[in-house]
Amino acid sequence: MRGEGFRGSSLPRAILQIVGISGVVLAALVAPNAVRLFRGWGRDWNEIGRQEQHRIRAALERLRQRRLVKFVTRGDDTFIQVTEKGKSYLRQFRFSQLHLPKLDRWDKTWRLITFDIPEYEKQRRDILSDKLKKLGCLSLQKSVLAYPFPCRDEIDFIISFLGISRHVLYIETGSLGSAEGLARKYFRLL
Repeated sequence: MRGEGFRGSSLPRAILQIVGISGVVLAALVAPNAVRLFRGWGRDWNEIGRQEQHRIRAALERLRQRRLVKFVTRGDDTFIQVTEKGKSYLRQFRFSQLHLPKLDRWDKTWRLITFDIPEYEKQRRDILSDKLKKLGCLSLQKSVLAYPFPCRDEIDFIISFLGISRHVLYIETGSLGSAEGLARKYFRLL
């Protein structure tokens, strides 16, 4: 979703993330006589200054105009719901902000990410390889990378996001054979 960033303000993105995490959120704040701000988050709508209330309403309206959220009315209540386009934006944002965990203590287990992605998927293969390297994985071979800490969830997210799950293996092993010394030095696990 290039070109769809929120220039100068992270408020719309923050609202989108909050709504995306919680699914559907009560949005009494869109009404002119709003009295609550996202019930359950510890702040009453009246505690927020008028300028901040205006910023929140404007951010919600920008999200609605970009079709990232929609307002749904049920009885007297209005809810904010993330659209499919909004969910796609959140996945893209999560992909770009992803980090692999680094623990204080190594469990002496290596995580290998291996892939055999066909040539017709070259672009996705390159994105995967580049992303894993940027995340700190060590390239042992062109399509074999190693990481010392548990990262299955993050790897599953990446390959699912790229739509290449059937071409990628995540393996846990106690030894890297002849590459063990190089990997220990790279990750400072001496």
